Amino acid sequence: MKGSPLLRALAAFLCIAVLGVPLWRLTRTSAANGPPATREVAAMRAVHLALNFTSPPTSLRVRHLGRDIWVDAAPALALEKTVTIAWPREGVDLRFEVKFSADAPLSAMRVRLTGPAGEEHEQSAWGRGEIDEVLSFR
Repeated sequence: MKGSPLLRALAAFLCIAVLGVPLWRLTRTSAANGPPATREVAAMRAVHLALNFTSPPTSLRVRHLGRDIWVDAAPALALEKTVTIAWPREGVDLRFEVKFSADAPLSAMRVRLTGPAGEEHEQSAWGRGEIDEVLSFR
């Protein structure tokens, strides 16, 4: 081996230091980056929901952000309602909790949502005895 181990260690340390300074500058946080971005608050908008079922449900609950927006104890085969919810640019997720009678066959639910700008969305869910589904509308 040629050269002193001390000189080799010093050369390796200098290489790490020279490459480490730019890496440290890139990864550290600083006040120059500005304040953190604030989350945009979604405006409350009216949306129209239309639900159709293949079997008559015994109860219906529609939730948005953990809050009930539509509850019906004796829903019909076809329902419509306009609700006011927060509608961000990314769209919304609605949770549908529907219960059917114990002897009901495999049942379907069709959801038609008309968004604030008039755009139509359609989704469906299936279940035997109950439907507990989160549907996304973008």
